[in-house]
Amino acid sequence: FPVLPVAVMQEWLGHAALHDNPGLLLLGFDEFRVLKGVILNNGPCDLRAVASKIRRTGDRFEVDVELRSGPEDHETAHARARAILGTTLPTPPDHTYPARLGEHRYTRGVDAVYRDVLFHGPHFHGIERIDGHSSAGIIARLRSAPAPADWMEDPLRSAWLGDPLIVDAGLQMGILWCHEELGSVSLPTYGARYRQFAATFPSDGVLAVLEVRERSSHRVTADITFLAAGGTVVAQMEGYAWTVDPSLREAFGREQSPHAARS
Repeated sequence: FPVLPVAVMQEWLGHAALHDNPGLLLLGFDEFRVLKGVILNNGPCDLRAVASKIRRTGDRFEVDVELRSGPEDHETAHARARAILGTTLPTPPDHTYPARLGEHRYTRGVDAVYRDVLFHGPHFHGIERIDGHSSAGIIARLRSAPAPADWMEDPLRSAWLGDPLIVDAGLQMGILWCHEELGSVSLPTYGARYRQFAATFPSDGVLAVLEVRERSSHRVTADITFLAAGGTVVAQMEGYAWTVDPSLREAFGREQSPHAARS
C-alpha cells in the first residue's frame, strides 16, 4: 500500500515552522516522532501542518509542529517535532568514520534491493550504490531529489528546504542494515536530532554514512551523516530509530530471510 514517506513529513513540518517566521532559516528538528503513518490506499488525503508560537532559546528559536488529518473535532496526528530556527546556519562539524564500517561488500545490486527488500516506488529509489556494510553500519551513495514541481502540483517553494529523497534514502539504509544484520524488516519511527549545515543539498548527491549506536531484536538506533564531495558535512541525523518487527513483512510485500545477501 502507498504511504507518505517520513522524509516528506519532515519537509512539510519545516514549511509549517517557517510560514509565520519570515527571515529565519530551518536549522533542523528535535524529537521527531511518527505517530501514525499516512496510508494513501483510499485516494487523496487532506493533511494540515500546524505550528505553535515561536519561542527563543538562546540564539535559536523553537516551534512545535505537527502533521494532522481529519475533521478538526476528530483529528488524527501523524507526526510531531520541535523545529529549530535561526538567522544563520551552523558551521559544519568535522566527520570521520572508521574504515571497518564498510568492511564487507554488499552482495545485492541496487535493482535487487528495491525489488526484493525495500517497498519504495520508483520516485524514491534514492540509493545509487552501496559501498559496504558491517555490524557497525552501512555506507551508500545517494541521489538528490528533483525539483518540487516534478513531484507535486503547485509546490509551496521552488526548492526543497532539505532533500526528501536523500533523507528518505538514508532511512532506507537503516532498513537494509536491519535486513542484513537482523534478518528482519523495520520502519523508521523516531529521530532525536536533525541538523542541516547547508542552505541546499548538492544537486549531484551525497555520500551517506550510517553508524549504529544501539541495537536489539526490536529496535535499532543510528546516526546518519550526509557528506558532499570533498567530505563537507551537509546534514546529520542523530539518534534515529527503526522499529524491528517481523510482522511488517506482509506490509513490505517481500519475503524476508535471515542472513539475507526502507523508508
